[in-house]
Amino acid sequence: AVLKSKYSNKHPDVINTKKRISMLRAQVKRDGGSAAAGEEALAGMSPVARTLRTQVNEIKVQIQQLKSENESLKQAASGLDAEIGAMPLKQQELTQISRDYTNVRQSYERLLAAKEDASLQSSLVRSQKSSQFRIVDPPSKPVVPAGPPRLIVAVAGVFAGIASFLLIPIALFFLNDSYKFRSEVEDELGVPVIGVIPPMRTPAALVAGRRAGATSILASVVSMLAGSVIIFLAL
Repeated sequence: AVLKSKYSNKHPDVINTKKRISMLRAQVKRDGGSAAAGEEALAGMSPVARTLRTQVNEIKVQIQQLKSENESLKQAASGLDAEIGAMPLKQQELTQISRDYTNVRQSYERLLAAKEDASLQSSLVRSQKSSQFRIVDPPSKPVVPAGPPRLIVAVAGVFAGIASFLLIPIALFFLNDSYKFRSEVEDELGVPVIGVIPPMRTPAALVAGRRAGATSILASVVSMLAGSVIIFLAL
């Protein structure tokens, strides 16, 4: 009664006291009529002996309680041993559960992404249905290209080639530092020129000169035509 006034029925002291009371009652029932004789014997003892006898009885009850607790602890230890032995299996089950959870989660994420894509596509389809388009002027392929003007560019390339063909020799003539006229010698030296020896043109030199001139003209024409064709094709 004192313990219940302080603690609840689940407190360890209350539980142990109840067990002790139960064991004492069981012991009284086992003893039967010897209990009354024991009480009479206790009544005839001295207070010290009575106290010791009471303590001995309580120690016996505690011993019985400890034995029962020992049995329960043994049973609990056996259960723990069985659980420890089953731990690898439980670990495998936990691994399998974790793997299944991962697979289910990935499947859920894929389905969620597919659902979002489907929602987006359906919204786009609804928006396209709401807006109607009509072609007013269909596109047509032009007959003549808009640009660039290839013929004009080709003609310009031909004229540029002719101009460069004519201007390059003139530029080389004027860039040469040698004396080209009699007046240049007289102005430079300050003395009159008495006579000029013309170049000696032999038949072989005339043939070689004509051949070189024809080769240069042919090369110039070919290069000019090739440049024009390249420009025309590039455009």
